[in-house]
Amino acid sequence: MAAVNPFKNQFETILAQIENNSYSDDLDLSRQGINDDQVEALVKALSKNKNVQTLSLEENEISDRGAIALANTLLQPAPLRSLNLRVNDIGNIGIAALAKALEKNTTLEYLNLSVNEVEKEGAMEMLKALEYNKTLCTLCLAGNSLQKNFVLDQIEAALSHNKKAAILARREVAAMNFSVSYSIDPQELSFDRELNQGTFGIVYQGSWRGTKVATKKLLPNGFSAKAFKAESQTMARLRSPHIVQFYGYCLSPLYCLVMEYMPAGSLFNVLHSKQNLPWSIRMRIALDIAKGLAFLHHEKLVHRDIKSLNVLLGEHLNAKLTGFGLAKDEDEIKIAAAESQIGMLAWMAPELLKAKVAYTAKADVYSLGITFWELASRKVPFSDAKSPEAIQNRIIQGEPEVIPEDCPAKLASVIEACCETDPDNRPGADEVALYLDCNKEEDIKLFLWRYRMQQSLAVPSYSNILGSCASAQETKGAQPKSVA
Repeated sequence: MAAVNPFKNQFETILAQIENNSYSDDLDLSRQGINDDQVEALVKALSKNKNVQTLSLEENEISDRGAIALANTLLQPAPLRSLNLRVNDIGNIGIAALAKALEKNTTLEYLNLSVNEVEKEGAMEMLKALEYNKTLCTLCLAGNSLQKNFVLDQIEAALSHNKKAAILARREVAAMNFSVSYSIDPQELSFDRELNQGTFGIVYQGSWRGTKVATKKLLPNGFSAKAFKAESQTMARLRSPHIVQFYGYCLSPLYCLVMEYMPAGSLFNVLHSKQNLPWSIRMRIALDIAKGLAFLHHEKLVHRDIKSLNVLLGEHLNAKLTGFGLAKDEDEIKIAAAESQIGMLAWMAPELLKAKVAYTAKADVYSLGITFWELASRKVPFSDAKSPEAIQNRIIQGEPEVIPEDCPAKLASVIEACCETDPDNRPGADEVALYLDCNKEEDIKLFLWRYRMQQSLAVPSYSNILGSCASAQETKGAQPKSVA
């Protein structure tokens, strides 16, 4: 049975507004589950619109048939200058239709076909079209099945004939699954000091164009082109003060990821050092981590490896998430329990150990709770267990680590909530961040009280809990029970 599209009821209204020229410049219909039928209806509406210049249909359900319909839009005397079709299901037939239309189009300047189903034959059709088209400035083909070293030079050369493109310092042309704008010349990098070595690579402190950076050099024996591509694309799309900044990558002769340098190192190393960490700093670190994970989940990504080793600290101990080698779009995740390399056992949610289930954002939240326990105890979780089987049994049976007595009540309550055995009883990362960001002591008990009330009513939402700090102080009457 086809999934219900909640956007469908609004679509007719939007079409009417388009026909009436209500949209003046930009039309963003990204992430709405739009299918080929709706694209065909959209094209008919656009034929009557004389204002829309930018159309974004990113992350929908558009295949070749929808692309063919959109090609007809490019053949019409419309003012469309930008078309974003990133993350759809368009293949060689669809791109061939778009390429044919581009031969006669004189307005389109930007076309993004990244992360579709385009292969060599389809890219060749687009290359042929660029011989006739003199207005397209930017063509993105990242994340498609293109052969290595194919198309990049040819497309750049073709675009260079465009007068407008010649003005651009560097065009965002993508091939070999990467965007040129993130490519770094390895000769510009220095590798000054080894910071860490993992299964797939070594991380160095160095510099790039006068800036301190951390560079992850992939080991030849552990290199995976697929993993390199996945981590690069994931980091490139994340722009948050709570996520380690991605600067770029090298492809040859070294495979490297170049990232923001965090001088205090990993949270794990700081926790297991003798460095003084007042609770005020630990609470701020917890909030930073929660905000980073909330941002990731809003991007429809699950991290799948949340732990103190994947939290890096800045000069003033501000925390940022890293370690996106296992991160995936929610829609790409199949069966997480079957993938033995996902995460580390002590941080894994119990549902992942019981059966073959899809890894969800709530599994990330469980790992967040264990990481907060690390922050409170400054210990490795389940370090007293005699075997991996013993750790697994304790997790499945819901026997968590004991929270230190001196742990602030607010952090303790979050650890307990995140480490609930039933994933439906865990808060979302955004709700954890909201709770930790609230300064009033009264909210802790109110949070737990309403949390348990909502569980008894089978309402898997915490949104109403955090509505108002003022209402918390006004609440008298019945009092919440103490934490078991």
